[in-house]
Amino acid sequence: MNGLIDPTDAALSQMPTAKLVQPFGDVFAGRSNEVSPASTNWIGGLAVAMYQGVPRLIGTIYNSFGVASTGKSHFILTKSTTAPAVITGPFEVNGTGVSPTACGGGRDCPDGWVAGSTTAIPAAYQTALGGDVLSGACCMSLIGRTSLGPTATRWRLADAAIAPVIARRLVAYPSNHPTLGQWITNGESGGTGQFTSQNDFSRFVWPQEYRSLLFFYRLGNPHLNCYGSPVAGDADGDPVMNATGEQQFQGVDASTDATGTVITLPNVNVASIGIGGPLGYLWLSSQSSPAFRYGGRNYQGLARLVSTANSGTPTASVTVAAANAFPPNLTAQPYRVAAPACYDPAEHGNASPDNLPKGGHTPTAYPYTVLVYGYDANDLAAVNAGTKQPWDLLPYATWPLPLPVNYPGGKYATNRIGAVAIDQAGRKIYVTQVFAGANGATIVLVYQIAPS
Repeated sequence: MNGLIDPTDAALSQMPTAKLVQPFGDVFAGRSNEVSPASTNWIGGLAVAMYQGVPRLIGTIYNSFGVASTGKSHFILTKSTTAPAVITGPFEVNGTGVSPTACGGGRDCPDGWVAGSTTAIPAAYQTALGGDVLSGACCMSLIGRTSLGPTATRWRLADAAIAPVIARRLVAYPSNHPTLGQWITNGESGGTGQFTSQNDFSRFVWPQEYRSLLFFYRLGNPHLNCYGSPVAGDADGDPVMNATGEQQFQGVDASTDATGTVITLPNVNVASIGIGGPLGYLWLSSQSSPAFRYGGRNYQGLARLVSTANSGTPTASVTVAAANAFPPNLTAQPYRVAAPACYDPAEHGNASPDNLPKGGHTPTAYPYTVLVYGYDANDLAAVNAGTKQPWDLLPYATWPLPLPVNYPGGKYATNRIGAVAIDQAGRKIYVTQVFAGANGATIVLVYQIAPS
């Protein structure tokens, strides 16, 4: 179904508009907040499946920032927006063997691996994989609770009635096994370069006549990971003229010692600076040194902070490494303690001046490409049999997925996918491109599955 179409966008105005089949409604019947009652809960995915002989929806919910407080993620729902009801759920799908109360908020927490897409396992592979459905998730905040790349966990739909469901991860890249690449705030992803710090939530489907599990994925540049405030100016990065975005402190009275490594920030509560975190950088805006490379770009007068002292006093100070020293004996310097600005026009957008960072902090890895990753069912079966580990698997092939509309165009173009669904009987895969026009239009792309 399309969103509102901007009639001034020629590419969009030529497209047919889908009809509304059902009115909008809450298919979770007001119960999605049961996953994390004190948090913001988002929909991870919806998929149609036969449950106890009746067509139902499998719905997933995840905490938008942090692990689910209950460890639960899945619902079985009626297929209705006018008379929604929960058949069972929320329930836990646990592929880790660790209780949610003991997972420590990290990679052993179950929900960060399953609270996204769900797809049926073709009958021919259910025995080899040990289940009849796969659920997966990727790239959530906080990143430590989820996979560094696509993931798929098998389970049995019948077990929903006796949850928690005991499941098994078949594709997974935990933080201690970053095969495809690491989540990193500055520089290279490493690994195979098939994961970057800025990714879209991975979605997958499995055409039943094939042995290919297909992940739809938005990948950034593995050489240009950055964490900070998106900015659309300074494309060449030499130097970055507006070096910071989200800030913690600013002033005009910074001074450096005789080594240039200790910078006094009078009366600043420097103890509150998150050393090693996204806001732990100092910019002396009138200085051209030190030259600091961050996120593949060159910054002047910016350095990473390594320690603090005398917080809140006239001699409050911060320290930088000797290799990143400022000029010595400076006085009356304008400064900011802030997150670096990251060149990413797609995340910044064109609503404000190019050289004004958007604010906030987020991982970036501009530019982005939408891809399809193909995983071989025989590899998943090997993991289920214990002859391979989930992080041993690699896509057997990747394909670019060109999207039809670049909005707002040029360097600002947003290429995001929303949902992916499959019609097995009709042999079609549906992919939505979101934010494809001035009014947030959604375009539905339909791909025909060729005969096997």
